[in-house]
Amino acid sequence: MAEQPTPHNFAALDDRWRRELAAAEARIQFLTHHDPLTGLPNRGTFLRQAADVFARAEQHGQCLALLFVDIDHFKRVNDSLGHEVGDAVLHTVAQRIQGALRVTDLVGRFAGDEFLVLLRGNPQDAAIDEVVRKLLESIEAPLLLEDQRSISVTASVGVALYPLHSTRPDELLRQADTAATHAKGRGRAQASRFTPAMSEAAYDALVLESDLTRALAEGQFELAYQPQVRWGDQTLVGVEALVRWRHPERGWVRPDDFIPLAEQRRLMLGIGQWVLAEALRQAWRWHQQGWLSVRMGVNLSAMQFQGGGFMAWVERALMECGAPGSVLELEVTERMIMDDLPDGRASLGALRRMGVHVALDDFGTGTTSLSQLRHLGVDRLKIDRSFVQDLPHDTAACAIAEAIIRLAQGLHLEVLAEGVETAEQWAWLAAQGCPMAQGHLIAQPMPAEAFEQWLQQRARPA
Repeated sequence: MAEQPTPHNFAALDDRWRRELAAAEARIQFLTHHDPLTGLPNRGTFLRQAADVFARAEQHGQCLALLFVDIDHFKRVNDSLGHEVGDAVLHTVAQRIQGALRVTDLVGRFAGDEFLVLLRGNPQDAAIDEVVRKLLESIEAPLLLEDQRSISVTASVGVALYPLHSTRPDELLRQADTAATHAKGRGRAQASRFTPAMSEAAYDALVLESDLTRALAEGQFELAYQPQVRWGDQTLVGVEALVRWRHPERGWVRPDDFIPLAEQRRLMLGIGQWVLAEALRQAWRWHQQGWLSVRMGVNLSAMQFQGGGFMAWVERALMECGAPGSVLELEVTERMIMDDLPDGRASLGALRRMGVHVALDDFGTGTTSLSQLRHLGVDRLKIDRSFVQDLPHDTAACAIAEAIIRLAQGLHLEVLAEGVETAEQWAWLAAQGCPMAQGHLIAQPMPAEAFEQWLQQRARPA
């Protein structure tokens, strides 16, 4: 017969239940105020804590620094490795951010791959710079996954100061976010301190973005064509199609002003598809009319090359205009390939099987190793204009350009110099064995009609 519980037994059970209930309530309380993935204060909790800090800073005349930390290209981690790995990376990044701070500083998860840090105690410029440096370095350190693979992520950091930039916490947050966006525009693992000019630039970018969304539908984009020729006989060896935007009010908008914005806002997908289809249509018409027998070069953005369905829309563009793949040369950069080398190499191989040629654009500015270059399957190296512009008087530029030329020769690749503007530059390049060039010395980018006239003039006897 089971032993009947005694009052003492009931008291013990009741005490255990109270402890478990208290633990459950504490857990609920923690989850209410903290992010369950990283264990950091969640957005609401951080902002409430920060409001108290701002109030005390105002009362005592103190300075503060608000840091907006945004992981660079984090979507690629989720897309390529899965959300489980992405969650593990975020958890590790959160720990590293905490480890780089003092116990008196506030840190919280703002949203997704974004974190906020509030530095207290009248931080001086040198102290802020040191914290930012430690954050960038600790986040970027290699991270070992469960399957022993090693990956590395970087972050962009925006800094806004109280009360220098604003005395309103909500406005300070927007300023730190704006500064982080500015840092992202400079590349990976960068930091920027807010300036009023950034707000003006952000507003201009917002207006320009709104205009960009309409530009494609309203047919405001045009293509300009720049010839590529061979030294000596001046034979045409290729043409590059370059997108231009004729704004109805601003007139011509420089590519440097709208292409980065289009890439940031994912508008480059639609623009890129239009550029490819229009360039192919024009190239194939010139081929059929006997005007052109060389390849048409089209630049790819990282968003296009690394996005889903890339091969399908290249194939569809060729099929719709009835052109063979040999008419097309797609230009990719080193960074686009190296960001995801296995997939990048596979895409290049698929393009080659379609008959499409591939040029490695801006060569010399990336991180491609010689062993990787051997197996990428590219047809042409393009020497970046940043090296060409200092030829032949800058010894470092000469050494780099000559090394690229020798490398291309050794790998049996075509080599072409971009941005050639003087006869002296071209003579030096030809003497080193670079037979092809593109730049204003030869011809500026031209609309289709002007390019046809340029071809006609070359066809006439001297």
